[in-house]
Amino acid sequence: MCNPKKEIIIIGAGPAGIMAAITAAELGCSVSLLEKSSQIARKLLAAGGGRANVTNTLSNSEFIEKFDKKGRFIISAISEFSSEDLLDTFDNLGVPCEATDGFHYFPVTNKATDIVTALNNRLSSLGVKVIKEITVDKITKEDDRFNILLSTKKVLSADSVIIATGGVTFPKIGGDQSGYGLVKSLGHTIVPPVFGMVGLKIKESWVKACTGIVLPNTELRICSKAYKKSLWNGDLLFTHKGISGPVILDSSSTISRLLLTQAEVELRIKLIGLFDTDAQSILHEWRNNRGSKLVRNLLSEHLPKKVAISICEECGISADQTASAISKKSQLALIDTIDQGIKLTVTGTDG
Repeated sequence: MCNPKKEIIIIGAGPAGIMAAITAAELGCSVSLLEKSSQIARKLLAAGGGRANVTNTLSNSEFIEKFDKKGRFIISAISEFSSEDLLDTFDNLGVPCEATDGFHYFPVTNKATDIVTALNNRLSSLGVKVIKEITVDKITKEDDRFNILLSTKKVLSADSVIIATGGVTFPKIGGDQSGYGLVKSLGHTIVPPVFGMVGLKIKESWVKACTGIVLPNTELRICSKAYKKSLWNGDLLFTHKGISGPVILDSSSTISRLLLTQAEVELRIKLIGLFDTDAQSILHEWRNNRGSKLVRNLLSEHLPKKVAISICEECGISADQTASAISKKSQLALIDTIDQGIKLTVTGTDG
């Protein structure tokens, strides 16, 4: 239990700040929650297309794995408060959730406003003081107390401060970097933020010709010894700038961080289940039994035609090249592409 006299100020009334405020108040602390906008949890209201996708059906271990090397950071938090605990919390607040698609949890009513209303009501019932349309200019520490200078020039004092201002994502609904300056002024080191959940720009010019095409069930690998065990799976979408789709959105933050220190990042995109056997055996069968067929047409039986044509061109296989006449060099290039994955070079993100 908190000492009833312990005062806690929380900066930022998003999901993290709200949950921190509720938890601290339940433990007996005196809590003030500061929010710069006129509405708490603005991003939560926009989540899931206004339905509030609050969590999913992944186990703790699966959830942590999705964060790749950064997963270690959330182990203690998710072990202490899992997705099941979150669902129980909302259920107790009168907003039961369900996963009608077998993966994503939404409130049964499909309204994000119901989640926010329930949280607001809980804050009120616990006596949390919510101060809206206020910003924090500076935080200083004197002995064991924190002094918070507000934009109104008023100074608040507290035993503890929780900074839950979030990141720069979605500026139109409140995302900014104000919190970075506050924690930096208190002596913390800031890890440079990078773009995540974004499309990637690709160096190879042939990609543009495949705009709109989806490759299902792909496996993405970064060509780096440091990431040799890191794999991402999912559908890939070709765009006019490069590539997107679930497998790219999941891996983009890791790739973005690499782009901070290098101009390009090489990827391999492998299609799972493209063939029933290895590429060398496939080419052997093509040469012996279907030698008069064009290689691009044979490849088009397994891939979208534009992608098949582009792969052939990248492997040095001309439009009139038959399976029986394919050169040794082109064979090796095609085998490598099929077995190891399509080579793509990332030069940037969609931001």
